[in-house]
Amino acid sequence: MVNDLINQKRKRGRPVGSVKSKEKAVSIVHVIQQELENSLITLEKEYGKTLADCLAKEINEKPSQTLSNLSKFLPNMNFVNLNITNDNPFTMALKEINEIIIDGDS
Repeated sequence: MVNDLINQKRKRGRPVGSVKSKEKAVSIVHVIQQELENSLITLEKEYGKTLADCLAKEINEKPSQTLSNLSKFLPNMNFVNLNITNDNPFTMALKEINEIIIDGDS
């Protein structure tokens, strides 16, 4: 009896037939990304705020904690283009946040 349990292979993964086609298997990450995008659109339309506005406020109030929390979602610094040009999205985002912080202090 013990030998039967030892020799029996553990089944792993989804049960056979649980997903009949790749189209039906929706990634939860994709769903969350879509909903986050929708919430950012709603934030701007209904409340007149952008993600940059919210981030600037949080960075101004709690810089260390906010940047620490955001670092989990930012790419590794090896992949960030740090060339300072007007068309660099990272540079543009930092400029926009900086302008919002300066306008808020005035």
